[in-house]
Amino acid sequence: MALAPFCAYAEAMDPDRFREALARALRTRESGRVSLWRGEESAESRWPSREELYEATPALDPAEASAARGHLIRARLDDALEDARDRLHDAGEERVRFERDDVPAAVVVRQLGADRSVAAALRPLAERLARDLDAEIEEARADAAEFAGRLAADRAGLPAVPDAGPTDLRSRATRFLEATDDAVDELASRAGVEDAADWARVLRDTQRGLHPDERRHRRVAAVFGEVDLHRALENAVRLEASAHPFRARTALIDPGKDVRLSLSGLHGVPGEVEAALGVGRALGYALVSAGLPPSLRWPLYGSIARSLGVLLARSLAEPSLGRFMGLSRRESEARRAILAPLLLLRARLASAAMVASQQPDARAEAVGRALGAPAPLGAQILLSTSAPAARARSWRGGLALFGALRDHFDEDWFRNPRAAEVIRGACARGGEFSIEAWCAELGRDDAVTSTLELVD
Repeated sequence: MALAPFCAYAEAMDPDRFREALARALRTRESGRVSLWRGEESAESRWPSREELYEATPALDPAEASAARGHLIRARLDDALEDARDRLHDAGEERVRFERDDVPAAVVVRQLGADRSVAAALRPLAERLARDLDAEIEEARADAAEFAGRLAADRAGLPAVPDAGPTDLRSRATRFLEATDDAVDELASRAGVEDAADWARVLRDTQRGLHPDERRHRRVAAVFGEVDLHRALENAVRLEASAHPFRARTALIDPGKDVRLSLSGLHGVPGEVEAALGVGRALGYALVSAGLPPSLRWPLYGSIARSLGVLLARSLAEPSLGRFMGLSRRESEARRAILAPLLLLRARLASAAMVASQQPDARAEAVGRALGAPAPLGAQILLSTSAPAARARSWRGGLALFGALRDHFDEDWFRNPRAAEVIRGACARGGEFSIEAWCAELGRDDAVTSTLELVD
């Protein structure tokens, strides 16, 4: 999706006009993402200029002004990443050799967890994508950083964006890896994992019949049914066509009112995890207060909503949720056997991406550490993201949130109306609130315990 230049309007903009222009640009950008999912042309977003931001800032609340700056920087980054995202989106159509035939890569990706031949078939494409995307992401970040530097002169002592999180994110990610290194090593040793591709065998899903692709989002969303949180999903969230072979996607056309969800193409338990991540994140955005100014109504980092998705994914491993979803004890145990390593590895990969975010040459080693086994060339694509901090924060935050809600409302927290009110209150604050601040309010910021419990 192309973005128009940051051009100035002909006359100075008052605060309300600035807010309207920012909301229009954000809405157009998010609508463009939906158009991309559908394979349609998208409109260009016309963003307010630096001069307009400068003129409007004195009349804005400091948090609102700081978030507005962040959105303009994010728009610059999105613009620089346009080619990389198009390349990744189109990669699913590229042909790879699989089972003596040339097939689209997306078809092979949907078989992840089947056997090692899947990883082998995707390796050449992954190597090329990792190499190209790493270079393009670094170039885009440098461009956005230079633009951010020009905006910094106008900050006038503004505070950090409320949802920015702590400043020691890399050290936190490092500590999370250190705390879970032994767990992944033990799990890999027990499962006979000698290199990263062996995880395909360990994660092989033999329970696909329990998790049909059809109506998956409704099945996962039903978890919130008894406390009426599902009404926000029904009223604000619309399902779009699957746009990515292995990740769920959300688009915030109008947070609190119009949120779009595109599920992944994965089958079985991995697909169930992606559905949980997408549904939880969509719920977080569906609960944002409509009374917030645009720069905060569209959360810049969305750490609360992202963490709500991880919370829901982590909860899938619990027997109480299995019973709620109609699974027998045996079925719940079989699902947990796949979920435990899958969630552990996803959380560790998120932290590894944060640790290696400023060290491109260290990414292959970081993948190996995260997976507890040597990683082949191309595996560093697992760390290719334009938002390593947001992803790492959401995994640690969601895992900590799981423990906090369980402490306060027992293991069936998802049935407790008081838990629902806590979730509503946090999500309503949009970009004014962070997952770290929420965990502090709940009195627990421990992601490690609920992670290690998965593999005990």
